[in-house]
Amino acid sequence: MGPWETVRGTFSAVGCTSLSDLPSPFSVAGCLDISGTRGLELRDDVTSPLIFARRCEGLTVSEGLIERMQGNIDLDGSEYTVTAPSIAEEPAPGPG
Repeated sequence: MGPWETVRGTFSAVGCTSLSDLPSPFSVAGCLDISGTRGLELRDDVTSPLIFARRCEGLTVSEGLIERMQGNIDLDGSEYTVTAPSIAEEPAPGPG
């Protein structure tokens, strides 16, 4: 992992409209606050005990992340899209 993939404290990018992406995977030991950002994606591989994503524009959030956070993600006032988990394709049945 690189130096920004694991943050031991809190990570605040409040109002950073030029922040275009988070590392993958991205782990924050404390609070992750990306409130007021534009166009970010919170993928399944984001890990934090508490996420603030208030008043974000064009935010994309993984359904799996929302389920895993169990209410510890605050999306108040955000314009966001929820992405469905990827579904593994099943092989087509062979000749019988």
